[in-house]
Amino acid sequence: MKKVIKELYRVMKIDGECYLTLGSKDTWGFKQEDWSLIDENTRLRMEEGPEYKTPHFYVDYNLVKELFKDFEIVNIYQIIDYYEQNEKLYDSYHYHILIKK
Repeated sequence: MKKVIKELYRVMKIDGECYLTLGSKDTWGFKQEDWSLIDENTRLRMEEGPEYKTPHFYVDYNLVKELFKDFEIVNIYQIIDYYEQNEKLYDSYHYHILIKK
């Protein structure tokens, strides 16, 4: 992830902005202890479906600040999305981040 962010910084123009989202460590996926922990921020998704065995990277507020320290952080929002599936309510937490170079 650090390499990706370094490349983002390299290609952005001065005064350029980027809006992105990152999965939050507060979301249920990160809390699935039976999903393999690849590193302290990444779990291998083991739920059947199109993302099966796909690594997912998760952050908390402090990690967002650390990862984007070379940018001006304009906004950081943690948003909870709710959705229903099979008559059950689910939630998903993501950080929405606006950065500027």
